[in-house]
Amino acid sequence: MAQPVMRGIHTLRDGMYDGRLPKTLMNIYLIGAAGVTAWIAFVNVRFRRSLKKGRIEALSGELLEDYTAWCEMHHVKPLPVYFTDPLASACLVGVVHPFIALPLAASPHQAKQMLAHEMNHYKAYDHLWALLTLLCCVIHWFNPLVWAAAAMSRMDRELKCDDNVTKEMDEDARKRYAGTLIQSVTRRAVPGMPMLATGMSMTGRKLKTRVGGILWGGKRIKALAVAFAAAASLLLVCAFATAEYGAPASGDESYAAYYDENGQTMEQA
Repeated sequence: MAQPVMRGIHTLRDGMYDGRLPKTLMNIYLIGAAGVTAWIAFVNVRFRRSLKKGRIEALSGELLEDYTAWCEMHHVKPLPVYFTDPLASACLVGVVHPFIALPLAASPHQAKQMLAHEMNHYKAYDHLWALLTLLCCVIHWFNPLVWAAAAMSRMDRELKCDDNVTKEMDEDARKRYAGTLIQSVTRRAVPGMPMLATGMSMTGRKLKTRVGGILWGGKRIKALAVAFAAAASLLLVCAFATAEYGAPASGDESYAAYYDENGQTMEQA
């Protein structure tokens, strides 16, 4: 057992000296990055094809008029909008030429809420942030913390978008907006993180967090932020105000030299 281990250690050592180990690690890194890139590209191409195949019609009629008026009021350029089936959640798709896909089953009221949500994503450049987070995942494909940070960043963008859409709504409108999120989950799986699309809804605990934030109007999040700041301040005070202080024991040679303000020892002073 010891001989194979020692042989492996010697091999690693020799590889470090002659440059084989760094080359091998670099090849592994490049293969992993290429694999992740290929996977992301495959997922996005398949999703775009499914949207193109399921495209029914472009936005028209009263919905188009309301959508155009909303864009003019918020000083944002209207994007192409298409009804698509099947589609679980409204989503802003693409980076260079983005467009919005709406579920065909959405009611006119739900469609207005979905359009407001996705256009807030567009105003915040969330489609570009999504591309940046995926690039970070490709570069740091081996680091699970980067993947976790990318997922948390996506969640933060959705929470911020929900807050922008619902900040002027009353309680009943907030409930209807939360109901739109919940109903979208019951249709089919929503777009995942590897896709260059801002799916309006999420599943599981993330959806519960978003619905809670919508119904509470951000009060819960603000309360948690205040509580965290207070706890952090208290811990900071405790860390600096409760430091142990002890006078040096007499006769202890380890404390024989102490420096005064001029850099001299007490004995020299």
